[in-house]
Amino acid sequence: MSDGNIYSLVNQKLDNLFSEFIFKLQPDIVHFQHYIHFSLTWFRVIKKILPKTKIIVTLHEFLGICPNSGQMIKTKWQGFKLCDNSTVENCKNCFPYLPKDVFERRNINVRKYFKYIDLITAPSNFVLERYKSFGLKNKMLYSENGQEIFRTLPKIKSEKLRLLYLGQINKFKGLDVLLESMNKISNKEVKLSVYGKFQNDKNYNNKILKMVDKLQNVNFYGVYNRNQLPEIFSKHDVLVVPSIWWENSPMVIQESFMAKTPVLCSNIGGMKEKIIDGKNGWYFKVGDSNDLSEKINYFFENIGIFNNENFKVKNIKEDIKNLLKIYKDIV
Repeated sequence: MSDGNIYSLVNQKLDNLFSEFIFKLQPDIVHFQHYIHFSLTWFRVIKKILPKTKIIVTLHEFLGICPNSGQMIKTKWQGFKLCDNSTVENCKNCFPYLPKDVFERRNINVRKYFKYIDLITAPSNFVLERYKSFGLKNKMLYSENGQEIFRTLPKIKSEKLRLLYLGQINKFKGLDVLLESMNKISNKEVKLSVYGKFQNDKNYNNKILKMVDKLQNVNFYGVYNRNQLPEIFSKHDVLVVPSIWWENSPMVIQESFMAKTPVLCSNIGGMKEKIIDGKNGWYFKVGDSNDLSEKINYFFENIGIFNNENFKVKNIKEDIKNLLKIYKDIV
C-alpha cells in the first residue's frame, strides 16, 4: 500500500500490482470511496488495461483540493480560518515550510488523473460545487448517504430544553463554541449533554474539560456507541452541531432526523444544506457563541413547531436501489 501522500496524492510503487489485480478481476465498474491510501495513478491504470471499465469516485471531503486533511481550513500559520479558494498561493501560505512547486504538482496531478473518472458522486451539493470551482469538468451527481435506520423511542417529556452534542471532540467540531454559548445562557431550564470521544489534542481536550467543569448547565458523558442512540435521543430535544469546518454530510444529523429530533447547526457547508430552516431545525453563524445562545433561547420558546414529516432519512435499501441504478446507467 502507498504512503497516502497528501501532498502529491500519487505513489506509483504499487501500480503494477494493482494493474495485475484489476486485469484478473475484469470489473465493469470500479467505485472508489476514497483514494488517500492509494494513488491517483490507479485511475489511469484501470483505463489503460480496461478502457471500457467505468470509474466512479465518491467524495467525502475536500482532499483532492486541500492538502490540510481535506478540510478546507487554514493551518495555524493562517489562524485556522475557513478557506474559500483552493489556490497554489493559499496552500503555500498554509504550509510555508514547503516549496510552492509541491502544490503546483499536486493540482496538476488532481486535474490530470481525475480526467479518467467517469462519474463523481457526493452526499452534498456543496462539496460538488467546490470541486467544480476548482476546475474539474467531470460528470457529477448528488447522492445522499444511506443509513441503517435504528428504532426510535418516545421522547421522555420534560419542561426543560435538553440540548445534545454527539461526536468526536476536536477543535474543528466546535464544542468550545457551544460551551461558550452555554456560559451565556442564564435560563436554568436549558441543559446540555455532551457525548463524545476526545481526539489526540491534549491542549484542546484540557480546555474542554475545564470549560465543562465550570458550567452547571452541562453534563459530560464521554464515549457512546450506536446502540445507545435511541435512548440518548429520547432524553433530548435538540441536537447541536457547532462545527467550524464545512463538513459534508454529517452522519450525526441523519441520526438526529431518524430520532425525529431537530438540529441546530453552523450555517456553512453540507450542514446548512441538510437543514430546512424552521422545519427540521435552524442554523447559526459559524463560530459565533452569541448567535448560538440566541438561537438556543429561541428554540426554548419554539420547540413545539416541529413535526415528524420533516425528518426524512434515506435508508440503506433506498441507497442500494439508487446505487444499482447509477451502475446500470453508466455501463
